[in-house]
Amino acid sequence: MKKTTYIINLVRLMVLFISFASSVLVEAVSGIYAGGPVYRERGYAINELKNSGFTNLVVWTIHIESDGSLGFNGEFPLVEDGVYIGDQTHPNFRSDIASLKTGNTSITRVEFGLSAAGSGTYDAVRDLLNCQNGRCQTDPSSILYRNFQALKEAFPSVDAVNNDDESEYHVESAAAFHIMLADIGFKTAIVPYTRQSFWRSFVNEVNGARPGTVDALYLQNYAGGSGNNPCSWDLGIPVYPGLWSRNDSPSRVESRMRDWNNRCGSVVEGGFMWLYDDFDNSPSVAQYAQAINNVFGSTPPPPSTSCSSVQGFESGEGGWQNSTTSSCSTGAFVVGRPTETTSSGVVIQAEGAALGNNALFTATNSSAGTNDVDGGVCIVNSPIYSVDQESTLSLRYFHGQRDTGDDAEGDYFRIEVSTDGGNTFQNLVGNGDTRSSASWLLASRALPANSNVVVRVLCSDGASAGDLVECGIDDVRICSTP
Repeated sequence: MKKTTYIINLVRLMVLFISFASSVLVEAVSGIYAGGPVYRERGYAINELKNSGFTNLVVWTIHIESDGSLGFNGEFPLVEDGVYIGDQTHPNFRSDIASLKTGNTSITRVEFGLSAAGSGTYDAVRDLLNCQNGRCQTDPSSILYRNFQALKEAFPSVDAVNNDDESEYHVESAAAFHIMLADIGFKTAIVPYTRQSFWRSFVNEVNGARPGTVDALYLQNYAGGSGNNPCSWDLGIPVYPGLWSRNDSPSRVESRMRDWNNRCGSVVEGGFMWLYDDFDNSPSVAQYAQAINNVFGSTPPPPSTSCSSVQGFESGEGGWQNSTTSSCSTGAFVVGRPTETTSSGVVIQAEGAALGNNALFTATNSSAGTNDVDGGVCIVNSPIYSVDQESTLSLRYFHGQRDTGDDAEGDYFRIEVSTDGGNTFQNLVGNGDTRSSASWLLASRALPANSNVVVRVLCSDGASAGDLVECGIDDVRICSTP
């Protein structure tokens, strides 16, 4: 009897263990590729990505030059001659990347993209592995080894290199290079859209030499890969099909991902979105993550974004008021939907709000030159926002001006920020007497704890010459910094 009871209890324990293990393993993998905003718009991008619900972030993208040096997006140098130099251009890049997996975050894996369509990266790899001087090959003294070792030392939290070879497709050199990366400490992910036979050979060769190195396949199901069937891309590693936000809404992403998961759930184990840059600083970021997470299991809910103030002007002025010190004769700020107006090929007033239906802007136009800013400066002030902890202010704005050079003192656009309740102001955005075609742009800045924040917008068409000038503001946010 005791033995029977023991066996029954043992079976129950095993069942509970299997159930627990299954619940642990069934976690969504939701990836997102993110480019310039990660370092150019760090004031909001880092926090937004950490709070997004996405689990995998691919920071896009590194290019290898013919001499073996590394650069990011053709915008700034990263590593040269075995030394990390990215701090010279973006001094916060290292600390921001390090913060992605710490604190309150949904991100569990960070990768650096490598190469892209039109990049000469893997041509450079092949050449550097085939040359005969001391900088060649993949041993620790080679330029590729030293530069990627410097990269790993600068970014120890980066888990993998994301291989997007779209031109060279040379198995021998690519495999040798990624075996070297494995020895340095990087996993490898691949992001194919074609040439399945190449990728199969690449995965087999790398994993044959360093088992488990290539551990993820991000399959492009957009642009050139729009006809791909993820179920047919089983290379022995998890497949994450990707979709482009320009083509698919969050609901459409969920529908397509669910169809693939239903047809071949043993192959397709997650999904990704291309490209954060197209829908950054908007509710779509969390919506796309949730769409993927809804399909591929359960993850802890994304940390909530703590925003003490969000003003999109959907319900009116929200405490913003035209200043009594305004001197303009027309063009006072109103809440509504801007209507695009153009003159001489210049957009004077942007079309629609930056987000939602309404914005705060310098009067509705029936035509160019009607109710634009004239005769002086139109000024609008925000209410006082009390900020208890370190936070980030972000906002969208546009400035349109057709003419230039005839009123250097009187024509200008400025957004100013005060942290002491309006006693003193610092410049956030400033344009002088310049030709400017209106489009919604983003500005942000850090706010210290215990601030009393006032935002002031000044849009001026000086009295000495009548130009066409319009300005607007929208989607004002003050969000705490984790």
